[in-house]
Formats: sequence, C-alpha cells, structure tokens
Amino acid sequence: MSSTASPRTVERWDLIELDVTEVHAAEATFSHSGRWAVAEPVTVGGRRLIRFAPDLLGSWEYTATGPDGGSLGTGSFECVAAEGEDPGPAGVRGTRFTHADGAAHHPLGTTALWWHEQDAEARAGSLATLARSPFSAVRMSVLARGATTWPEPAELEDVESAVVALRDTGFQAELVLFDAEGLAPGHPGWTEHLLQVVHRFAAYRNVWWCLALDADRAHVDAATWDEALRLVAEADHGRRPRTVHAGPRFDFGRRLISHSSVRDDAQWEAIDPVRAFGKPALLDVGTEGDLPTPTGGRTAEDLVSLAWWALVRGGYFWHAEEFARHSWSRHGGNLSGESAPRLEFLAGVLASAPADLTRDPGESKTFTLSRPGQYYLQYHGLHRYSTHGFSVPHDAEFAVELLDTWNMTVERVPGTFSGEFVLDLPRKPYLAVRVTRC
Repeated sequence: MSSTASPRTVERWDLIELDVTEVHAAEATFSHSGRWAVAEPVTVGGRRLIRFAPDLLGSWEYTATGPDGGSLGTGSFECVAAEGEDPGPAGVRGTRFTHADGAAHHPLGTTALWWHEQDAEARAGSLATLARSPFSAVRMSVLARGATTWPEPAELEDVESAVVALRDTGFQAELVLFDAEGLAPGHPGWTEHLLQVVHRFAAYRNVWWCLALDADRAHVDAATWDEALRLVAEADHGRRPRTVHAGPRFDFGRRLISHSSVRDDAQWEAIDPVRAFGKPALLDVGTEGDLPTPTGGRTAEDLVSLAWWALVRGGYFWHAEEFARHSWSRHGGNLSGESAPRLEFLAGVLASAPADLTRDPGESKTFTLSRPGQYYLQYHGLHRYSTHGFSVPHDAEFAVELLDTWNMTVERVPGTFSGEFVLDLPRKPYLAVRVTRC
C-alpha cells in the first residue's frame, strides 16, 4: 500500500490517495482527535485508489482493512493549511450556504450538462465563458447523453478532468448521478454506479450531489429515492451538499436532503420553499432561449426578473440557456443570451449585502430580503408602482437606493429616512429598492 502524496503532507480539504491495487483493501479508516471517516476504493486509471480529503489540521492516521476486517497496513500524514485565502468547501447552515470558515456562499448556478464531453478546444472555451460569467456553480451529468449503460471507470475521466478544472478556477460542480427518464435508481446495477461515482468524487471539495433532474417525473418510488440518498450519505466522507431536483410538490423535507432544488415551473406553488422545508432552496427560473416549451422560451427580461424573485424569496436562482442554433445548457461553449450581464449585477448586489438575510413571511404584495433594522432589499418585478410605503426603525437614519435591475443602474434617493415613509417611484418595471442603515 502506498500514498501518492509526496512528501506525506496534504493541504486542508485537498485529496490524498492510497494506492491499494496490490493489497485488495475493502476500506480505510482515517482518524484525527476523535474525528474519523471511512473511505472505500474505486478504480481510476487501472489502479485501485482510496481517496480522502482531511478537514482538520494536524496529524492524521489511517488503517486499511481487507474484506475480512483484518488490517492490511497503517500510515499517517500531516494536514497543513491551504495556501492563500481558501474559505474551504461549501455546506449548509440553516437556510443559507456557508464555507467551512463561516464565510457566506451564494451559489449562482448554470446548467451545462455535457460540456465536458466536447473536444479540448470547446472545453477551454466553456471555461473561458464561465470565467467571464456571474456564475459560481455548474450542473453537469456523469452519464453520457442518451446513455443506456452505466459508465465504466475510463468513461468518467472526462467528468473528473472537468471537476478538477472547475475546482482550480473556483467553481462548484453539481454532479447529476442519474437520468430520471432512463438510467434511474432501480435499474439493474444502479447501486454499483452510485457508489463508484461517490467514492471517486467525494474527496473533491467543490462537488455537490444531485440524484436526478425532474425526479418527480421518474417511475421511481419514494423508498428507492430514500435508499439512494442513504447510500450517498454513507459513502460520502466529505459530507457534500446533496439534493434531488424536482417540482415544488416533491418532499424536500427528507432528512438526508441538505437543500431543495426546485423546478420552478409553478411560481406560486413554490413561493416559499425555504420556509416550507427549513433548508436552502435552489430555484430553476426557466431557460432563456427559443425552445417551444412553456419554460424553455423565456426572454432575458423574464428570466432576470424570475432570478430576482428567487433571491428575495430567500432562495437562489439556477440559470439555463438554450437556443435552436446553440445550447449552452447541453454543450457549453458561449452564452448567447442577454441575461448573464444582468445576473452579474444581481450577484454584485448579493455579494455586498449582509450574509444572514431572511425574508419577511408576512408580505403579500412584494418580497423583501432583510436583516431587520440594518438592511432591506425589495423587488417589485413587473409592478410599476408610483409610490410605495416602507417602515424602518425610528431611532436610526437609512439611505435609500433605486436599482434598475435591467439597465443595471443604481440611483441614490436624496436625503435619509426613518420610521414610516412613502417613496415616490419612477413607475417602471424591474425595479428593486435597497434600504441601508447609515
């Protein structure tokens, strides 16, 4: 048994590999000051490797065991601090996402399911597009498009190369494990496929799990989805975020689902998934493009507005783009639509806001994301209000700004405000109002 780490150190949250090709290990147990985790081998490049990512600094010990539970060898390595300002992997805290160091994480995702299957030049082009985009996460499928058999280890090499490239450029990778309309849980060999993928990718800090897209449309019973979630949770020593993508009536309250991923094709049914399930919510907001489907031919104006609605409802948006001439959400490449710059404006507003924002559930006409007494962000969508009333604490002064979310402008309203007040508004759609304590 050998370690591929040389010298025997590894940065925090990075992966270490044990080569157990010759010893037929069944698993390895890693321990550090009361923290322990188990990882199992997976075939990569013709070798049997056990991969692990330490999350605590200091000395780690490991023991590899065979199928009979007998020890096949022991070892140790030192986990050192990551270079630079590395906030660590993202996870769930309450109804929001945070990094391991406690910093807020705002997942602004896009779908490019098979971008990694393209040639090297096209993959490089997709990465360049992402670098210019507002997005922080990419949804991609581990199954080839139209696959009818489970992938062999060699067929996952392009997926792994893509995960590494995304990690090295600061992007999260949401891996979709199954095809709800084809190779779904329950299909012969599904558990072996799931375990192969999880054991191979769990040590990558930027990986998130999604069992399937449109899971509620699959012929899979609830018990099988529960079993799939259990297997992922048990095999994933990294405890990465995991979800199932489905319509708003799916039961996202399942204990092993860390966050909801809602196909938001019924806007008002999914009006408050954060409060309904007590978890973060990723909300699909349709597809910018010209597809002949109700949610697949949205204008950029519509998609951007829905992204703002997702934000002020306490969730996060997930973007898609498909035109007849080119589909970013299938093949990657270039973004052809007009929504991306406006979503970058939204991302900037969110990045400058306090981390612990919540939505006021008592509102009915508008939605406001706020830290009460400090910060309020309200979106009006298609409404063209001439005036609108606000209420803030009487014992403080607040600045008010009008955000034109389509033209990406910010206008400061003269003066300061406190208590209850009424704003004169410019009677135009796609307006947001930001109120900040001075």
